[in-house]
Amino acid sequence: MQDIEFKSVRKGRYDNGYKYCRRCEAFYLTDSNRCPVCGRILRNKPRRSKRLNSKAVEITPEVEKELERIELDVKIIGSRKE
Repeated sequence: MQDIEFKSVRKGRYDNGYKYCRRCEAFYLTDSNRCPVCGRILRNKPRRSKRLNSKAVEITPEVEKELERIELDVKIIGSRKE
């Protein structure tokens, strides 16, 4: 299996150097760590990543045969009421 590196064509605001002020709810292009309007500390990276950190793995026939032999017993305790 080949390792393939994917690069995003579109860059996000943080990648372009912008920082976000939570109080002003605005992005600013500044070298400072503080908001130029309110003085609050700016966020310089997203709260969570939109990319999935997953990796494709090829399953060999030996592993598939072993998976067929695995038995799983599930016991449900209690109930969830919504």
